Amino acid sequence: MGWFNNKNISKKKYFKSFEESCNEAKSLFENNPTEENKMLYYNNVKAYISHINTSKNKASGLMLSPDEWKILMAEYNMEIEKAKSVIDNELYSITNKLQEEKNNEKLKENALNKAERDSVAKRYLRNAPLSPLTYLNYEPVYFLDGRFSNLYVYPDFILIDRTRGGIGNIGNKTYKIIPIKYITGIQIKSTGLTTGFIEFSTYGHENTELKGFERVDDENNVNFGTEESALIAQSVIEYLLPKII
Repeated sequence: MGWFNNKNISKKKYFKSFEESCNEAKSLFENNPTEENKMLYYNNVKAYISHINTSKNKASGLMLSPDEWKILMAEYNMEIEKAKSVIDNELYSITNKLQEEKNNEKLKENALNKAERDSVAKRYLRNAPLSPLTYLNYEPVYFLDGRFSNLYVYPDFILIDRTRGGIGNIGNKTYKIIPIKYITGIQIKSTGLTTGFIEFSTYGHENTELKGFERVDDENNVNFGTEESALIAQSVIEYLLPKII
């Protein structure tokens, strides 16, 4: 005899209905993993565990022998742990699957972005004006067409050229070479939809506090003003980062 035998409902049949509800909610969540379906799944699990706990509490009040009581309590504890373990594992598996799908989508998106950046970078490099170091037969791997200055990236150093940087640099015959091994940091910032700057800090030159048009006076800074230059700036960071860390 026991409380769970009332109305001819066996213990197994009593818990079976809650298991079925959980499985239905789980299937709904897997097929349509919305926040609403997730909460429905959680609530069904909570109800299932709650009824197991209620069963345990009622069982503890029955007039049973110590050995019978221990056996019954052990059974209910096993039911609880089993339910928790199954649900935890299933939720973990579903969450991992969803995260893996998001990661794969992100990888595909990054691959497309990189392909676009590489295409733009190669086109700009082909059409780049001659570098001040052309006579030394150095070949750049990236060229960024900046405002008031241009950036050439070589395997071992970068060159910031102000000799061809537009009307603001008429008469300016200066360019600066920075060995990549001396670069301690790179700051890149978008200041608009297609505008921004890339700045290099070295042991003797930290990032400038200058703003706006004053920034063009910084010798380690290259401003850009096109969407293509912004893409190339990302490729430059991707190329230099492994070399300075």
